[in-house]
Amino acid sequence: MPDPQANAVALGTARPADPRSVQDGPCLATVAVDPALDSDLTYLVPPELTNLVSPGVRVVVPLGRANKTVGATVLRTEPCGNLALASPLELESDFPRDSAQPGHSPPPAVPTSVITPDPQLATGQPVRESHSATLWPEAKTLPRRIAPARTLKMLQSVLTDIDPIPEDLLTLARWISRYYCCPLGVVLSTIAPAAVKRNRRIPSEIFITLGEPSASTPNSDEPEALAPSPGEPRGLSPRSTTAAASPPSVPSAASPDVKLSARAKKVFSQIQPLLAAQAVPQGELIEKCGVTRPMLKRLLRAGLLKSEKRVLLPQTADLALEETAAETASGTVLTETSTSPTTSADQTVANRDSAKTLQLTADQQAALEEIVPLLDPPRFAVRLIHGVTGSGKTELYIRCIERVLAAGRTAIVLVPEIALTAQAVVRYTARFQRVTVLHSGLTESQRRQHWSATARGWAQVVVGARSAVFAPVRHLGLIVVDEEHEWSYKQDNAPRYHARDVAIRRAQLAGVPVLLGSATPALESWHNAQHNPHYKLLSLTSRPGRAGMPRVITVDMKAERRQRRGLHALSTVLEFHLRQTLATHGQAIFLLNRRGWAHYVACARCDWVLGCEHCDATMVVHHPLANPLRRNPRPSEAAVTVQCHYCLTSRLLPGRCPQCQARLVELGQGTQRAEDELRRKFPGLRLARMDSDAMRNAADYRDVLNRFASGELDLLIGTQMIAKGLDFPNVRLVGVLNADLAMTVPDFRAAERTFQLVCQVAGRGGRPSGKSLPSQREVPGSATSDSLSKRSLVVVQTMQPQEPAIVFAARHDYAGFARDELAQRQAFGYPPFGRLVRLVVSHRKDRTATALAENLKAMIQKEMAALATPATAASASLRLWGPQPAPRGRLMDLHRYEIFLRAGSAAPLQRWLAALRQRGLLRQGAASVTVDVDPLQMH
Repeated sequence: MPDPQANAVALGTARPADPRSVQDGPCLATVAVDPALDSDLTYLVPPELTNLVSPGVRVVVPLGRANKTVGATVLRTEPCGNLALASPLELESDFPRDSAQPGHSPPPAVPTSVITPDPQLATGQPVRESHSATLWPEAKTLPRRIAPARTLKMLQSVLTDIDPIPEDLLTLARWISRYYCCPLGVVLSTIAPAAVKRNRRIPSEIFITLGEPSASTPNSDEPEALAPSPGEPRGLSPRSTTAAASPPSVPSAASPDVKLSARAKKVFSQIQPLLAAQAVPQGELIEKCGVTRPMLKRLLRAGLLKSEKRVLLPQTADLALEETAAETASGTVLTETSTSPTTSADQTVANRDSAKTLQLTADQQAALEEIVPLLDPPRFAVRLIHGVTGSGKTELYIRCIERVLAAGRTAIVLVPEIALTAQAVVRYTARFQRVTVLHSGLTESQRRQHWSATARGWAQVVVGARSAVFAPVRHLGLIVVDEEHEWSYKQDNAPRYHARDVAIRRAQLAGVPVLLGSATPALESWHNAQHNPHYKLLSLTSRPGRAGMPRVITVDMKAERRQRRGLHALSTVLEFHLRQTLATHGQAIFLLNRRGWAHYVACARCDWVLGCEHCDATMVVHHPLANPLRRNPRPSEAAVTVQCHYCLTSRLLPGRCPQCQARLVELGQGTQRAEDELRRKFPGLRLARMDSDAMRNAADYRDVLNRFASGELDLLIGTQMIAKGLDFPNVRLVGVLNADLAMTVPDFRAAERTFQLVCQVAGRGGRPSGKSLPSQREVPGSATSDSLSKRSLVVVQTMQPQEPAIVFAARHDYAGFARDELAQRQAFGYPPFGRLVRLVVSHRKDRTATALAENLKAMIQKEMAALATPATAASASLRLWGPQPAPRGRLMDLHRYEIFLRAGSAAPLQRWLAALRQRGLLRQGAASVTVDVDPLQMH
């Protein structure tokens, strides 16, 4: 009896070399291995695998003297030419046999090239691809000079069913490797999710179709079929290049070749009309039609029915509401013979929620008219959309995506944080039919499912966090970077790329436009919009309807403390307005960008301070709650703990000073302490705290937002995760409890960060009436959206009310802040008037770290003297300073010293980095050197 699932092959199956199936001659494959190796390696491809190896394909290769098997990505292939080769059997067993000989080490794979800098690397500027510099002059003729053949290692296997990395992403990866000074293999490992590389199972289901009595057992070597979404026509598959076969003739139970009982024939006659229209899932057929499994097996054995295993495509709307759904949750499916959506006519957008078309404002319409000429045919351009909070930037994105899909292309939409992805998915699935999601918060099965659906051309729109910039879309037409100023777009481990800049580079390579949207753009983007010819500024200065911007008042906390004894997180002004808001059934959002109870524990008598044993940081006090998501959470009786927020070391809070046994004082305020104060001063207040301590997963985050949207909660208090993306019309009061926290960081971007945070959280108030979540509805007693905007208030508590960032934020004056801040940046040559590279040298021994840093500085000075003439150095405004202790001089027992390189443009910095890299001075990990190009974090 044929197995109903015999026609399915597990994705990611490795096909090892088989010397008995030699088809073509061998070739050479240049690969980038996953480990951090700063050079490409060349391997010999067995003849039987030649047709399977192509750029972007995942392979398994031996590495090092121990021939450890590692994953790798093929970069290019080339014929062996006149290279004399041994027989296939000898080639296959060459390196294991040599490695077994005493005193003999197998020859290493041959490095062919290293990375060279780009001639033009300024963001948004055209970049001319340059050939890689070779380690040896004869490397370009390497295949003809290698002899004998056994000096090359043999490629072991090819992962044939893993979707290969497209050529455009390989080109992008090379640029990232050069610009961000990172091994190419590490970049490619970042582009392909771990779930894809590990061949995680994609949810699938058995479908039943009509068969033929003479149908043979399906070939088990055929790939898994993909089932169509409802209403999708059959035709060419995303991977197929030939037309689908004509449908088979309808089988008949009356055929003399079919021997069935009368009952079996009766059952078949009942289900035949249903299966004649479409394939039916096996479980549904058994449940609805009353077919037993033994009867189904008999019909399959007779050939009247045929089983087919189909990979399920993502049900994105369900994912937006339940991101932690089981891997096998049902979804729409796509057949291997269905029409590729990137070339079909049904790719036009349909609003599935309402037929009513939203009326664009004059600003939105003017911006749309500026963007539309860039979309069809597409051409590279960067449009910075500076829109005040609530001005309708998302609707503008959607209108642009509609035109992109109508032209047969796809779009990528980036959001700054995973927590905001669910809301974005709700908005885009309401307007588009096929949306995939890519971010690290998905399960591995879901991530593999969405990646594969995107790679096979099913997706119309890809939504995700920074990693979604690497989505393997077909026919890219537009990239949208929402909240482009957000620092979360910058990755904090290798490769330390900025998703906004990578999106611009990818759009430039693909020749498509990119939209950058923000109410508080990064100063680099604002400066480019004024001076870069590829950029243009589009402004949305008002909110739809009659909704106005909220009124902002500042409270001087120094004066407040002089008039009021004790430690209070809330000023008297904020307490008064909160009572007024609650009395009129309004809602409030309070921001305090520091979690925990207190961030400083010290002795009241001596100079002892409770610090982390492993880091140069104070321990933060955490008062555990029995359940922070309960309706009325109470402090638990568990012991109070302190934690380092860098290395996460935790221990109990000591009762007395270990030096003099005096009492300890807890200074500073966190979200836990503010929550406790609110509950004491406002009994019966329905509030929820949103920070990384309380929000353990996406379900908690979603639950709190749904409760707040339905009016079940009166107040949200939290860290910066509540400062953006939230859209609740009933919010009439916004409080910033300590606007000075960002100003205390030793960073030239401190003022910019403060301005952005205050403006973003202030924008949560006075929003125009709309629905950002499915459960959002009007709260009894609430006013109209117009009256809400008039009464919406933002209270900013600060110790520095005259600080320009605070003053400009209170006026909603971004242009004024940009003029003031850019003038200071220009005076000191900071970005955007120069480029920075931060090198951090770390070691467990302070003396060793200092020596390494000084040696690195000397090598840098030597390379700069060799590569830069006085004229070029002057024009580049070259400067080197350091080494100096990092702001956090010790983290996780590593002593850290930093060196800064600054130049007027990126090109000279890249030349010097490439020279240092080629000499092996910037090996990350081995030499304890971290390279951060265009750094954002300085701790």
